[in-house]
Amino acid sequence: MRSLLFLLSIIFIASQACAQHEYLVIGKGGGFSGEVLQYRISPGGKVYKGSGLADIRYALKGKIKRSEARKLFKDMDSIQDSTFQHPGNLYYFIQKIGKDCKTEYTWGENEFKAPESIKTIYKNIMSRLSEVDFKPVKTPVE
Repeated sequence: MRSLLFLLSIIFIASQACAQHEYLVIGKGGGFSGEVLQYRISPGGKVYKGSGLADIRYALKGKIKRSEARKLFKDMDSIQDSTFQHPGNLYYFIQKIGKDCKTEYTWGENEFKAPESIKTIYKNIMSRLSEVDFKPVKTPVE
């Protein structure tokens, strides 16, 4: 009986660890300082806010409803193009990172207009994140 409980707990922990490998990253950066402000959203609704130049350190943590997070992931899956890479001096980005793939959209270059679907999703996510109550984490996450 103990070995069965142990086996079930190992399976549960492994499945949770695999689920944490998928997340959305959204933000903006560039300009004179080159600093990036970005958010990392998990399917469970955990939201980390970070900034930096090369290495982003997530020093703030917040939460959205799991159902809202799932909707954001579905919205990203609805985009037909798998990539759009046209950053400018000031740029915006959305990434969906999974264990098997990475979908990335970066825009800001004036000569290349980002698809409206990407810009709409970006605005919706950023609007929702502006309502999140972020609190400092004890140890910043990279």
